[in-house]
Amino acid sequence: MTTHFDLSCLGTCNIDFISKVPFFAQAEEEVNIENLHIFLGGSAFNFTSRISSLGIKTAIMARVGEDCFGELFSTELNHLNVDTSQLLVVGAKTGMAFINIDDEAKKSLYSYTGANADFKLEKNDIKLIKNSNLLHITGMYREVVEEASKHTEKLSFNPGPVTSSFGMKKLKNTLKRTQILF
Repeated sequence: MTTHFDLSCLGTCNIDFISKVPFFAQAEEEVNIENLHIFLGGSAFNFTSRISSLGIKTAIMARVGEDCFGELFSTELNHLNVDTSQLLVVGAKTGMAFINIDDEAKKSLYSYTGANADFKLEKNDIKLIKNSNLLHITGMYREVVEEASKHTEKLSFNPGPVTSSFGMKKLKNTLKRTQILF
């Protein structure tokens, strides 16, 4: 029996290391971190965890690593009643983001793509998309965005800074299919 979802989300899962620093380090310089927070994050995790809290029947399509962080995502999303059948474990480390925020609230960001780089749209991802009322795509590679958007009747799209950098011309087909644009 096929399960039907109100919304499926395709995107990334990252461990976010957020640190408060007095200033940004230069080459060969060490800066003491004043405060450190570690969170489950990434565009798909952030979106699905919030949407599912509204009682919306939600599924996630993302890739995590063969590590304790991948297990944390699975455990937390299952706890939030998000379907994780397409939260796939791949032979890489879970993605990470290292975010430093200085006294002026400026930030520097270092990203480790990790398992997110291994996202290829699979047959079961397409099946999940077709069994969802709405597909939300966020923080994903342009090729995956283009292919996934072909399989839904209702599309919500948050290209984020990386995908947006390709420009309107290269995203034209996906944008034509989009009903909700962030």
